[in-house]
Amino acid sequence: MPLDTRTIAQDRLNIGNKARSNLFPWNGQFSPQLIEALLTTYASTGAFVLDPFLGSGTVLHEAGRLGHPAFGSEVNPAAFKMALVYRFLNVKVATRRNAIEEADELLQDILPSSPSLFSPQSKRQAAPIQQAITDAVLSAESPLPKILLESLVVLLNFGDKELTAAGVQKAWGGLRDTLLTLPFSEAAIDLANCDARALPLADASADIVITSPPYVNVFNYHQQYRKSVEALGWNLLEVAKSEIGSNRKNRGNRFLTVIQYCIDMTAVLMELRRACKPSARVVMVMGRESNVRKTRFFNGEIMATLAARSAGYCFASRQERVFQNRFGEKIHEDILHLTPHPITGPLTPPSIIAREVMTAARARAPEESIADLTGALEKLDEIQPSPMYSRDAALSARPSRKKKEVV
Repeated sequence: MPLDTRTIAQDRLNIGNKARSNLFPWNGQFSPQLIEALLTTYASTGAFVLDPFLGSGTVLHEAGRLGHPAFGSEVNPAAFKMALVYRFLNVKVATRRNAIEEADELLQDILPSSPSLFSPQSKRQAAPIQQAITDAVLSAESPLPKILLESLVVLLNFGDKELTAAGVQKAWGGLRDTLLTLPFSEAAIDLANCDARALPLADASADIVITSPPYVNVFNYHQQYRKSVEALGWNLLEVAKSEIGSNRKNRGNRFLTVIQYCIDMTAVLMELRRACKPSARVVMVMGRESNVRKTRFFNGEIMATLAARSAGYCFASRQERVFQNRFGEKIHEDILHLTPHPITGPLTPPSIIAREVMTAARARAPEESIADLTGALEKLDEIQPSPMYSRDAALSARPSRKKKEVV
């Protein structure tokens, strides 16, 4: 399908004039100005916005700013804890201040009990600070202060660098400032730590979906803020099992991940079909290419094919955006616009699409990768979906330290 270069100016899609940044640090997150451009162009007044791959919550923030009700889902605990702060979009400033004061009291009550807060730090001395802040989270009884303290733990990124009293105060001050500058919205903003294949929404709820789904061989997102999240009691080995497209999967033969990705994303597309109104627009922003064993895969093409042939969507339009990453590389992203099309005939199983994708990839695979690619094709019918994410399992006891497991 040809590019739509008229509906939104290319410079606006490319964020040629960057005026705002994300409120929380998270790899691979949307630019808030891109979401603003998409919402102001495609979402009608009061439209219900859905983001099934929420990340740190940019879509919720932009929806709240523009007065849209919105819902997001996310399996990653670190991203989810940051995104929870956007629940304060529905909270008046006076109540926000009360939550800040309660959280501040808990921090002041607990942190002074650790003498290392007020003495020169070393890596060994960071542990008492970490434990003290984690204790503050556990002692929080009210939900709003608890959200703030859990977000603080994540943002401190335990183990990343030396943790000092000054560092804690700086992070806490930044979080408080963020909270107080959030706009207030009457439109409901909500989110859940759940799988995108099983959304807690009624049928025909969403008017528009704006999301950046995972790609093939995607970055291991569960590694971000890992020690902080584990300090809060999460079992990241369980979380990682449900990460769609993750490059930690199928390490014996990474091409198997391509097959599983097709199966998983078809399940997501079918769940979005259920949760969306028949008139809904599904907007997916995807990096154009992924690389598996030096073999290129085209994410947008894979998604468009799955949507049309395995999930019954109509491919409405396509846009692109181009930007330069921090390494000076020019990155291309496809913006796919899909609409739920009435299903009138049989759908193609995603495993068939996966076979087509893998067969086409063989022509551009280096010689060293052909054997694995062929082996993956031979096992195609054996591949199962990624396990459905279970919050209860993810909050179970952490893995034993006796046996080191690679995540």
